[in-house]
Amino acid sequence: MALSHYPKDSAGRMLTTKVPTINDDATIHEGRQLLQHSAEQFDTVNYLYLVNGERRLTGVVSIRELLQAPSHEHLQTFSPQSVVTVRPHTDQERVAHVALRSGLKAVPVIDAHERFLGVVSSGAILSTLNHEHTEDVLHFAGVSKRPDPERYLLGGGPLTHVYSRLPWLVIGLIGGIGAAVVVRWFEDALRVQLLLAAFIPVVIYIADAVSAQTQMLYIRASTIAAQLNLRTYIARELVVNVMLGAVLGLLILVVSWWWLLVPVVSTVLGLTVFITVCLVTLIGIGLPWFFYRRGYDPAIASEPITSVVCQLMSLCIYFSIAALFI
Repeated sequence: MALSHYPKDSAGRMLTTKVPTINDDATIHEGRQLLQHSAEQFDTVNYLYLVNGERRLTGVVSIRELLQAPSHEHLQTFSPQSVVTVRPHTDQERVAHVALRSGLKAVPVIDAHERFLGVVSSGAILSTLNHEHTEDVLHFAGVSKRPDPERYLLGGGPLTHVYSRLPWLVIGLIGGIGAAVVVRWFEDALRVQLLLAAFIPVVIYIADAVSAQTQMLYIRASTIAAQLNLRTYIARELVVNVMLGAVLGLLILVVSWWWLLVPVVSTVLGLTVFITVCLVTLIGIGLPWFFYRRGYDPAIASEPITSVVCQLMSLCIYFSIAALFI
């Protein structure tokens, strides 16, 4: 299959096919001879890949081991029992994480029949890490995903920048209007206890910060792990956020009680923070999961919506609890 037939940003698009391969029953001496006589034919020489008669990858030997091992030994002796590989359709970011986690200079690529196709070289891995990092920086700055982040940062006309940044700002503006509507709904509670208004920024910030953490960690976990157990992951995050909510809720309750000497407001704040932190777990994981299932990039599609939803939810919880107590 031609490299262009593989999905964009996949391992197949980054394949390097000119790498040293040898029959898996060859000796160290034969491996050295291959490199001595054919080194100029290879695009990258970090490992010697062992294949059988059907070109299935059965082992890999580093060049360092090849040079240090006794000449009469078989190459297979120095190959790890389990070879780290990826498929040609594996996302490039996941390939980079595999390389970093396994300490590999190049990642071998095999097809569904375990036939060796080539490798993703160290240069391609570094380029991917740089590209993905730049994309993440743009994303967290509220900029739409660009096909070429580096070119976007250094060039592009004013209209290009306005077009990429405006959508998320509009979503944030709509969320702000929604927050004003929620506050208007509970204006009776504010009239009775004006101190509630002073803590609105705190409630919104906590909801936004915890949802952003939860969402980012989930997206990264799903990128690194090809088959993430969603139920187990959600269960763990719920436990984590319950603990975080308990600590933060107790902290704001104690501080506000000591500062203001208004127990009812402190109780409302403590309960609001605890319940909000617990519930944003489901939103911070659920929305990225939903967008991913629909074929959208969860890091781009869900972040602004998650932020707005969590902010509105936190205000509703805040004033609902206040209405019960005041």
